[in-house]
Amino acid sequence: MSRANGAGGFPTQILVVPATAAVAVLALLALLVVAPVLVLALATVALVLCAVTIVARVARVARVGRVARLLRGRGSGDAAMDAVVRRVVYRVARRPSDARARRELAGHLAELERVLTMTDRLRPSGRATVRRVLGELGATTRLQARARSGRVRQRVTAIRQLAWLAPPDVVWRLDELTRDRDPDVALAAATALGGIPESAAYRALVRLLADDTVPPARTASILLGSAWDDPMRVLIQELPAGPPAVRYWGTILVGHSRDPRGIGLLEALLRDPDPDVRRSAASALALYRELTDPEPRAGRPSSSSAHHRRRCFAPGRTFVPR
Repeated sequence: MSRANGAGGFPTQILVVPATAAVAVLALLALLVVAPVLVLALATVALVLCAVTIVARVARVARVGRVARLLRGRGSGDAAMDAVVRRVVYRVARRPSDARARRELAGHLAELERVLTMTDRLRPSGRATVRRVLGELGATTRLQARARSGRVRQRVTAIRQLAWLAPPDVVWRLDELTRDRDPDVALAAATALGGIPESAAYRALVRLLADDTVPPARTASILLGSAWDDPMRVLIQELPAGPPAVRYWGTILVGHSRDPRGIGLLEALLRDPDPDVRRSAASALALYRELTDPEPRAGRPSSSSAHHRRRCFAPGRTFVPR
């Protein structure tokens, strides 16, 4: 066999191996030099992308938080606005005839909740003055319109503010709203009536016991916590001629009143033609005696006032005349 030789008869295989090795070494050296640069470049790109993502996320969170604070009325300018409204309210309380103060107060009617919050910090005489001025500036008319229509939450807020302003016809307005189709609005109106210290408000709630727009148990609970200081006078007038539902729930109110004027009324209702009213009157009379007896005697049957409250004021309890 013949062997391939170079030009001078030197074997070519001897040159190929070192050349291949040299190329491999050079490639390895180049890789060792270039690889760190590539790694560093990729790491830099990755860090830049991470930084951009973090900045974008922080900006988005900050923007959402700022919007949320504005929607909740907790923006950075609230403290300054509170100070402005407080100064205006105090000026009106001191000088209600000041035309400039009245104009400034009228400019804040759109923020009536803030105005009422600042007015609550005044003395009773100052609160009465600001209430009168607000009524003269048209706040009552605006609240009446809001209470009649709109979203439920806005109507409930308007009812609460209307009760706070307490215009002369507030009882009539709230009594009308207790028969609203929306149960939340009707309940808000009934609750507002319970906070008005007038006999007309208490009388309206007593008559509401015969209406199903507000559950009678809720109405009775509101009557128990009413701001009117002489409920027995109204109950004595309303119960004898009232419908069965009024007489039924009225006996429970009399039993919890501890007013001695209610004994005769309960004894008269023991002869009521409605059997439910008679049973309620007997239970209320026993409860009254238990609550007013300073020294309960052993062996005496108890009316179990706690059980009586749970049974009578259960949230779903209603009265259905037979």
